[in-house]
Amino acid sequence: MRQWALVLLALACTGCAAPMPPVTPTAGAPSSAEASADMGPTAAAAAATVSLHIYSGLPDPMWTLDGAQVDALSALIESLAAGAPVQAPSNLGYRGFSVEVAGGARVTAAGGTVGRTVGDAPEWFADPERTVERWLLASGEGVLRPAEVEIVKGDLEPVLEPVEEGPADRPMGFALTLAKVAPADAQALGDLAAVPLEAKPLLVGADFTSYDVTDHTFTLTPEAEARLIAINLPTSGRAFVVSVDQERIYAGAFWTPLSSLSYDGVTILLLEGFGPIANDGVYRIELGYPGSSFFNGPDPRSDPRILAAVSP
Repeated sequence: MRQWALVLLALACTGCAAPMPPVTPTAGAPSSAEASADMGPTAAAAAATVSLHIYSGLPDPMWTLDGAQVDALSALIESLAAGAPVQAPSNLGYRGFSVEVAGGARVTAAGGTVGRTVGDAPEWFADPERTVERWLLASGEGVLRPAEVEIVKGDLEPVLEPVEEGPADRPMGFALTLAKVAPADAQALGDLAAVPLEAKPLLVGADFTSYDVTDHTFTLTPEAEARLIAINLPTSGRAFVVSVDQERIYAGAFWTPLSSLSYDGVTILLLEGFGPIANDGVYRIELGYPGSSFFNGPDPRSDPRILAAVSP
C-alpha cells in the first residue's frame, strides 16, 4: 500500500493543477534517488495540488496537500477495489477532483470512480461510497466557499444517504468494526465518515458478557474473544470505529504493549494471540498510549448513545 505513496513523495518538484483529461507526466523531474537524498521518506510541505472542477468560465478552486495528507490519500485509494476506466465528465457544474502530485503523478475522482496514473501506468478504482471525493472536499476546508461546498455535497449526498433495510439485514446497536487503513492514516483522513471499514463488525452488542460504563471495561463471549485475539496486530496498531445503529461515534485503535510508538487516541491494549494485558479476561478502553498524557481531544467513551447501547 505504501509503494505508491513513496513513489509520489520521493519526487522533489511540485506539479500544477490541470484539466480532468489525462496529462503527460512533468518532464525534467529529478530521479527518485536524487529526491530521496533531499527528502527521505517525508514529503515536501506542499506535496500535491488539488483542483475542484466546478466552473466553466472561471478558474477552478485549488489548494495544496502536505506529505501526510498525500500518504493518507494513498492509503484510502489502496483500500478500494479495482474498477473500470471511465471518461472524464463533461457536464456543467461539479465534475470531480484532480490531484497533481510532485513529479507528475495524477489522481482523478468523479462519479464514484478514482483514476490514478504514475508514469504510463493508469489504474482505476471503484468508489461507490465516493469516499475519496468526500475526503478531497474536506481537505479544501478554509479554501472553498460555502456555496462551492454545497454544490459538491448536493452531488454526493444522494449516494451517501443510507438505504433503508430490514432489521435482519443490517446490524443495529453497538458495533466495533476494523478499519482498512492504519490508525495514523485514519486520523489523517480527518473525517470519520471517510474511514473505510471492513464489511462486518468485529464485535457487536451480543458479544459482550459485561460492559462497565463507569470504567469502560468489558468481557466477551469465548467466540468473540477468539475473533479478537486472532486479528493481526502490528506495532503501529489496528484502527477501529465504534458505531451505534450504524452511526459512527469515534475511532480508536487496538495497540500492543510491545510497541514503542505512541498514540493519541482511544486504545484497547491487546496481546495478539493471548487477549487482554491483565490475566483476568477483562479488556479496557483507555485513552492514549503509552499513557493518558499522550491522549489528545475530548473523551468519547461516555457518549450517551454508546452508554445506552451497552447498558443492560
